[in-house]
Formats: sequence, structure tokens, C-alpha cells
Amino acid sequence: MTFSPTTGPEARRHELLADIAERIAQRLIEKHGMEQDAACNVGNDLADFLADKWKGQTFYFPADQSYRLNQRDWIIFQRMERGEAPELALEFGLTTVRIHQIYKRALLEFRARNQHTLFPADSLVDDKGGHHVETASKEGDQ
Repeated sequence: MTFSPTTGPEARRHELLADIAERIAQRLIEKHGMEQDAACNVGNDLADFLADKWKGQTFYFPADQSYRLNQRDWIIFQRMERGEAPELALEFGLTTVRIHQIYKRALLEFRARNQHTLFPADSLVDDKGGHHVETASKEGDQ
């Protein structure tokens, strides 16, 4: 039985797919405590799946910055306590000033999500001095 160079034991997997299989296996071992053989099998299976699913396609992986920044910012917000900014700055590779900026922005968003508004949505600001005026008249006010 003869092997062709593309199907034989000397055939090499494409660099991207080999890296995907290796990184998935490594992640499963390190983050999820999976046995090495099982993790390698899953990594190779997923690389095969991706190759079959998107073979011949040209694409790029998005950086997914909005998700990552959001997730990182919420982690910083949750862990920020008085005096922890220097430790967080070292951990996330940021300056302490940036840690405080992230905390302030996340705090404002947290408050906006969790605090009730002072004025209901059916009131308008009068452009003469900022007085609030009801938009709907109540029964009996006529």
C-alpha cells in the first residue's frame, strides 16, 4: 500500500489548523483539567470540523474588542476596592489612572442600569429654566 504525499503519514497539517488544534487542546488541559489524550482528540476534531465547514473560505478573526473591553471593565469594576488599583493595573497591563477611569465609567453605567430615574419618561423638560411639564393631562385637572 502506498501513500501519496497529501494523505500519507508524512503529510503535514496546515499551520493554522495545527495551531488551532494545539491551542484548543492546551486550553482544555489548563482551564478545564482535561486529560492530555482527550484534549488532543477534541482539538484535532474541532480543527477537522472547522476545515470541513469553512474549507476554501478566506476570512479573518475579529478582535472582538467591544466584548473584551466590556468584560475586562466589569471585572475591574467588581474587583476595585480602595487601594487595589495598583494591583489591577499590574494584572491588566494598564496604568492606575486608566484603572480609575474604567472604574468611574463602569460605576456610571452600573448606576444608570440600577437606579430609577427622578423624572418619569412621560415628562418633558421645559426649555425655559428646565422645569418639568407633564405631557399627559390627568383626569379632573381640566
